[in-house]
Amino acid sequence: MTHTSFFKSAFLFLTALVLVSCDKDFNEIGADIIGDDNFQFEVDSSRTVIAYDLGFNQPGQGVQSNNLPINSLGFYNNPVFGKTAASFVTQVELAQLNPTIGANPVVQKVELNVPYFSRLISTDLDGNRTYKLDSIYGSSKFRLGVYASNYYLRDFDPATGFTQPQRYYSDQFDNFNSSLESPTPLNNGPSDENDEFFFNDDELLTYEPNEDGVQEIVARAAPGMRLKLRNDYFQEKLFSAVAQGQLTSNNTFKEYFRGLFFKAEPSATSPGQGSMAMLNFAQGKVTITYEVDGPVDSSGSATRVEKTMVLNLSGNSVNLFQNEYNPTYLAATGLPNADQTMGDDRLYLKGGQGSVAVIELFGPDLDNNGVSDELDAIRDSGWLINEANLTFQIDRDAMASAPEPQRIYLYDLDNNRPLLDFYADGSATGNPKFAKSIHGGLIKRTGLPGGRGVEYKIKITNHIRNLAKADLDSTNVRLGLVVTESINTVTSARLRTAISPEVDKIPVSSVMNPLGTVIYGTNASVPVAKRLKLKIYYTKEN
Repeated sequence: MTHTSFFKSAFLFLTALVLVSCDKDFNEIGADIIGDDNFQFEVDSSRTVIAYDLGFNQPGQGVQSNNLPINSLGFYNNPVFGKTAASFVTQVELAQLNPTIGANPVVQKVELNVPYFSRLISTDLDGNRTYKLDSIYGSSKFRLGVYASNYYLRDFDPATGFTQPQRYYSDQFDNFNSSLESPTPLNNGPSDENDEFFFNDDELLTYEPNEDGVQEIVARAAPGMRLKLRNDYFQEKLFSAVAQGQLTSNNTFKEYFRGLFFKAEPSATSPGQGSMAMLNFAQGKVTITYEVDGPVDSSGSATRVEKTMVLNLSGNSVNLFQNEYNPTYLAATGLPNADQTMGDDRLYLKGGQGSVAVIELFGPDLDNNGVSDELDAIRDSGWLINEANLTFQIDRDAMASAPEPQRIYLYDLDNNRPLLDFYADGSATGNPKFAKSIHGGLIKRTGLPGGRGVEYKIKITNHIRNLAKADLDSTNVRLGLVVTESINTVTSARLRTAISPEVDKIPVSSVMNPLGTVIYGTNASVPVAKRLKLKIYYTKEN
């Protein structure tokens, strides 16, 4: 009991100490502000903000896209940004090494499964479940071919003496497409599994005959991709490998069976539409069901025994993008088209192999002291920064019929890292996509959930506080703005060709997201009410 009391007291003391430390800056600048008539609360939105687009959407400008946590698959025509076919290649690994096959194996069925992101809506009295798919864009069909790849995905780059990981880029479609084992696809089921593929939200049912020969449901699963693959290919590929010793380790097996290539193309019936999904292929697998000789029964007849072999869709992977962008989008992005003096009137943020916006705060350094003149003025004023934010108004006319990204991400562009406000925000929810909600960047919609987007708001209070402290060596870095698929993924992906000497990477989270948005910029042609501004809420002495 005494020990418990001691630890509780120590915990309360330490907690109070942390809170006091966190509040130290506030009390140093203006103690006992509440109720003190010598202080007043103000808001400032007059500081210079310049924002413009950097596009990496030109031919030959790929972005590193190997081993992403989430990948895009499908063909989709975005009404704002244009057409994108997202294909995917992955290695496969044996779930069980050096399996005991048995005598005279004959493949009965090969099935590929990849789950979709979905949530259960309801279950009826018969146990039938209704699901709603998540991260699916568009509702039309596209052509999906699954091929055996003959392109070996290396772990390390031989150009670096095998000391650095191998990079693969989003624009390497032709390299993989020209390295197929055969032009004949492996998926040979009905048309809705290949030429007329779509992301079906039906639950997956597995049937088996009962004693009377009637098919009964024996298993239920959430919606996902379920494709029948060619028995003859796996008969030859796998059971020939046994005799060659190719199933003893996954390193050996991945050299022998180099992987699967998921190729997305427009459907003949809806060549201008299609659909695209975000998928976690690492949860996918190929199940090979086969029969081998079993024991002789009591009548002396040979029996057959059913067995399975599982290949996991794991190992190295690459997401590949083929883009046919709208001319309006291409003309609006990239350094040749950017207004770096006044800023652009619109900012086009696009994931995948798309575009990032640059934001510069506080204007020029006219007195050449190494600090922006506006920032000097704030430092001299002795302001107590209560809050600072950037609010991005969506061009609702431009985005009227396009899917909108749930979130955008602001980061230190010069150093490719999150801002201090990102690290300081410990807010969390059950859904990781909504984590760090105080720092923000989440879309604000009109009316009910699912309404059209109005704005994105990002708090940068701690970032501005640091810049406002003259005694700190805080550099006024350029900020980068991108769409994001996961706010918790903050690593960077390399660009094949640097946009400028200082910009050769972008956040991986942006490469993962296929969507884009159009927001108003800082050019004088933008109406004041819609223009991007930095708002600083502060306290000052009268």
